[in-house]
Amino acid sequence: DLAEAGEKPITMNSLAVQAGVAATTITRLARTDDKAASALSLDLASKIVTVLDCGIEDLLEVVEG
Repeated sequence: DLAEAGEKPITMNSLAVQAGVAATTITRLARTDDKAASALSLDLASKIVTVLDCGIEDLLEVVEG
């Protein structure tokens, strides 16, 4: 869930519209395989953190292995 306590959740489609990218691009980020990581460019990350008003560290997770 992308929403913090008291905030309205945002749909993937709404995020795509507000970031100015295709909905399929956002959907690809939700995947749990290597294709998700390869879909996140710095440009897209910048757009997402702007829309969500969060930090880049909120988008990334370090996975060992």
